[in-house]
Formats: sequence, C-alpha cells, structure tokens
Amino acid sequence: MSEDEDSEPATDITGEAVLNALPGPAALLDVSGAVLAVNAAFRQAFGDIAWTGRTLEGLPASVTLRAVAGGASIALPEAAADPREAAQSAQVSAWDFDARTRLLRLTGPVLGLLGLPGEDLEVGIDEWAERIAPDDRAMMAGATFSFMVAGVADVEYRVRGEDGEYVWLNLRGGVSEFGPDGRPVRYAGFLSGAAGRQRLDQNFIERERALVEAVSAGLVGIWNYDVAHQVLSARGTVMEWMGKLPGGGPIELGDWMAIVHPDDVEIARIAYQRLGRGKAVEVFDHRMRTPSGWRWVRTRGAVVARAEDGRALRSAGVLIDVTSERDYAGALKAEKQRFESLYRSTPVMLHSLDAQGRTLLVNDLWCARMGYSEDEVRGRHGWEFFIPEDARRIREEIFPQVIRHGAVDTVPLTALTRSGAPIEVRLSAFLERDAEGQPLIAHGAFFDVSDLNAARRDLEHHAAALERSNRELDRFATIASHDMQEPLRKISAFASLLSRRYHDQLDADGRQSLDYLVDAAGRMRRLIDDLLAYSRTSKRDLEPERVDLGELLSETLDGLSLMVAEARAEIEAGPLPVVMADLTLMRLLFQNLLTNALKYRKGPHVRIVVRAGREADGWRITVADDGIGFDPRFAEKVFAPFQRLHTREAYAGTGIGLAICQQAVERHGGRIWVDAEPGHGARFHFTLPDAPGGQDDHGATGCPAQSNT
Repeated sequence: MSEDEDSEPATDITGEAVLNALPGPAALLDVSGAVLAVNAAFRQAFGDIAWTGRTLEGLPASVTLRAVAGGASIALPEAAADPREAAQSAQVSAWDFDARTRLLRLTGPVLGLLGLPGEDLEVGIDEWAERIAPDDRAMMAGATFSFMVAGVADVEYRVRGEDGEYVWLNLRGGVSEFGPDGRPVRYAGFLSGAAGRQRLDQNFIERERALVEAVSAGLVGIWNYDVAHQVLSARGTVMEWMGKLPGGGPIELGDWMAIVHPDDVEIARIAYQRLGRGKAVEVFDHRMRTPSGWRWVRTRGAVVARAEDGRALRSAGVLIDVTSERDYAGALKAEKQRFESLYRSTPVMLHSLDAQGRTLLVNDLWCARMGYSEDEVRGRHGWEFFIPEDARRIREEIFPQVIRHGAVDTVPLTALTRSGAPIEVRLSAFLERDAEGQPLIAHGAFFDVSDLNAARRDLEHHAAALERSNRELDRFATIASHDMQEPLRKISAFASLLSRRYHDQLDADGRQSLDYLVDAAGRMRRLIDDLLAYSRTSKRDLEPERVDLGELLSETLDGLSLMVAEARAEIEAGPLPVVMADLTLMRLLFQNLLTNALKYRKGPHVRIVVRAGREADGWRITVADDGIGFDPRFAEKVFAPFQRLHTREAYAGTGIGLAICQQAVERHGGRIWVDAEPGHGARFHFTLPDAPGGQDDHGATGCPAQSNT
C-alpha cells in the first residue's frame, strides 16, 4: 500500500467495483453523460488519462449503454481488445438488488437464455434462489460474504431456465449503495452467459470458505484497498480503535499504522506493502492498540480483483481478534514446559511409549540409571531394555493389557542397563487417549526396588536364622527344664528326708544349712517355672476372643483372695471394656500387676484403683496403688527379665512378672509404662488397640469396689 493519493477525485467504491467486474472496457456515466469512472481495460484501450468529468464524444468506438441504479449508466465501447471480449460484452445483462425490498431486477439478453419473456424482469430474491442449482447454493453464500468483506464478487453458477434445464451464468458486481449506518443496502452488477466454462476454480471456493470462517470467528474489521487509486477503506470495530466511526469509509494508512504495536510495525508494513503490490498474504498476527489495551489481531487478506493483464486492482481482507487464542497458546506452552520439567526431574524412572510400543520419551533418571542417552532409545520398543523373559511378558501380556484396560500396577520386572547389569523394578503404567478415545501414549513409572529387595532377602535370611535359633532355644529350654527339674526334685526330696530322720542329731548350724538347701532347691524350681512361663508367653500363638476385662478382674481377684485378705486391700475398679484379646495373656497381665500392687505395700493395708479410658485407636487401662513406689530412673529396668529392685529377703519373687506383662501387651500391639515415686506408689498404664477391621465393643463392665479390712 502507499499513502500517496491519485490525481483523479475518488469515486464511489461500489461504482468502481461494478466497472472492475467487467472483462472489457467500461465507463460509469452520470445522468448527464459525464464520466464518473473507468476501469483498467478502458484505460488500456483508450488511454491512461484523466477521464473523470469528460464525455465519450469522439471516442473511436460505438458505445452501448446499460442502465444501473440511481440514474447512472454503464458505457460499453464495442472496440474491445479482441472479438471474444466484444462478444461477451454484447451478451451482458444488468442486475440490481435492493436489500430493503428483497427485489432483484434483471435487464438484457440473459433473460432470453433462461427462456424468460421480455428484456426486463423484477423478481423476489427467494424466488430467484429457488432457481439456483442446489449444489451451487453454498457457493452463492460464499459470494454473499465476498460482497460483505471485499465489496465485490465474481462467481459462476447454474440457474434453472423455463425449460427445466440449468444454464451457466457469470455474475459480477458489487455494493452500489450504503445505508445511514454504513451497511450495504443495494448491490448492482452484470450477468452474462458462461456456457462452456467450468465452475469456479477450487482456490476461489477455498478463499470464500476462509472468509466465511473469518466472519464467524471474532471479526473486528473488514478492509479494502483500491490498488489503482491507492485508497484504503475499512469498517467495523477497528475504526473505533482509530477514533473513527465504525460505519466504514476511507482512512489514511498512517492512522492505521499508528495503532500497530511498535514491535510489530515492520512486519505489518511489509505485509501491507506486499498486498499493495498485488502479492498474496495469507495470514499474519500483530498487536493493535484498543481503548482497553493491546489486542492480538490476525489479518487475512488477498487480491480479490485483477485486470485482464493480471495486475492487481483490489485487495481485501478481514481482521480477527485472536487475543484469547494467543493467551491460550501461551498458557498451553507454559503448561507444556512445566510438564516437561516435572517429567524430566521426577525422582522415578519414566518411560513413555506410543500405541505401537515405540519409545517417545524417557526422563533424566531413566537415562542415568540405564546408561543410555535419550536419542539412543527414542523409536526403540520399550521391551528391548529388559531380560528376555520379562521382554516377552511386556510385549505379549503387559503392554496389550495397558492398551485394553488403561493401566497396570506394581508389576515386578528386571531391566537391563546398557552394561548388562540387572535392575529390579516395579512397573505402574497408565494410558493416555486422544479426543476420539483411541490409545495415544502409554506412560510407565519404574520404581527401582533393587535395594529394597536386597534388604528384604537379607531380612528373610535373618528371620529364618532367628526362627531356627528360637526353635533350638525352645528345644533347649524344654530339655533343660526337664533335666534340671529332676536333680532339683532329688535334692529337695533327700533334703526333706535328712531333715526328718536326722533333725535331732544335727546341731543348729547343720539344721540351718539343711534349711538353706531346701529353700535354694525351691527357688531354683520356681525360677525354672517362671522362665518357661516367660518363654511360652512370647512364643504361643495369639487366640483373640471377646474378653470382658471387668469379669476378668473379678476372677483374678478371686484367685488372689488370700493375698488380698492378708494385705487388707481396698480395691476400686471403674467400668472396664470388652476387647478382642488372648484370654490367657490378659489373665497373666492382670495377675502380675495386681500381685505387684499387693506385694509392694508400705503398711498393713493397700489401696488399688483400676480405671479404663477411651483413646483414638483403642483403650488405655491404668492399675495404680499407694504402695512403696520406686525411683523413676528404674521405670524401664523393672520390665527386664529377672531385674529386681529389692532383695529376696525383703520381697519374694524371681523378677519375671513385669517382663511377662510387657510381653502380653506388646504382642497385642499395645505398650506398657509406669509412673512411680518413692513412698507414693506406682501407676502402671497399658494400651490395647481396637480389634482388626475396627470391630470393637465399647460396652464396659465394672468390678464392684472390694475392701478387706
């Protein structure tokens, strides 16, 4: 485009459109016969001079006049460039369409081609549309958009004649009148027979289709450039952006370029100059300033009218707001970059395959562990990187399962690095599908479990060794208890026999020594029995059942009734729950805790309190006494086997009772601990988790307070 103006005064763009639609020389005359405008063929035939305002008197050719709207007429000199053009001009009929009345007026010889009487016909546009061949109606819709966007149209189509046969016609024309709002209200042009010619060139059809798409996709402006007179005109929202009325009209190129973003001025100037020279510019994007800020605009334009010699006469196009599209594309690009960054940096080996199992992408960790570069593996089948047995499984079973069902989870496999070293992995994969639901990409996540499997095998080895050791210890304990019990029984029996037979013959030292012997044998027997009980507590299988702890407390106190009476114990018990537990272990637990409380009293009587409280995942039981207590430093030591805080002379026992309590609680998944102070008693706490599967009876029973005074 150029900003220079033509020396001739500008005429109505629609009149020029009609002239340019004619193949031969033509001039537009006013009611007085003065020239308003001429087309390029006229200038070529009769001279490139200032014709505006002249008459055609003295023109070296006979002239045929065709009336058009508004009293104007078209002059058709018969001295055409060649006989074909002259013959075609002689067959031209004028047409005029008023969009307000929807009436089409036809005059001239084309009516005879259709078998219609007379040389003048006025018909409703809907009736005329019914005559158009059904296959050509979409093409005529494209021509309508061409009128709207480019101001002109040139189309060939078929019309049904009176005899029922279709006749090929060539329609050329443009907008001849605009309404007050700047919209077209009248169209005019020429119609001629086109027998023997083909339908529109496919490129023209595609161009019209593109214009239709543009108009329906956020159109913000239509522009039109008269190459011959270098006049740029536009209409639509873009006019408002330049501070002009949106109805349309001529504009200065400088006004247009003033709202183009500075960074885009050069590309826009080159594109518009290319259009001005009659070159095609399919699509280009640039930013334009609007009252609300910068908007991305896509310009689609092309040469829409050429002279017979191929020179461009007119370029036209549309402006489409593609800001949202550009924003979406930018967001999509950023999201893609974020995905790629996450994919590559994920601390799991990732491997993506296409629907045929060929490698599309691997992440950095996969390359690092496997010893390959991404370029080396791209395009290779994913199963090529596994031991033969697993490669077959992936190819024949696992990959088809992902394609069919969309996922697999934690499949154990063995991969082979580039050096041939095996890596034990667990595969989890899912399928990505396209918009039609067809398989697109299978993404596999490989978790390296080599170290975990090695640790598991090591643990299994140690567990097996420990199991063997425990079996040997159990066997040893059984044999040892049997072998040790027999001598002890003999020692105890003979000591008792000696005491009965020779008691009177022994002096005081002898009798005391004999008593020590009997007592030591008894302690050794009790120690062996407690050791076996502790071993059985840790080894026996749990047999969970519903255990009412309130009833169990009552039964245990009944069994300890002599100790309770001797200690003059006052026992207070709140409601206790029903739990799922091993009855034998619970009985040992309560028996040892109560025995401890009764034994380690600090006076002639003792007070014992048993309470239960609900916790988030189970029950907490407390057994408290007001006995002698002990130093808190020994709170953990008291649970170790055979650990005593007092001498045997002060308090009898082997020191195994609290160790058995700890075994019983921990085997149920709970824990046990103690709070104590010297002279202020001890408070033993233990927890019992809920039964498996959340089954738990929160009902509670209690043991009535007991007192022995």
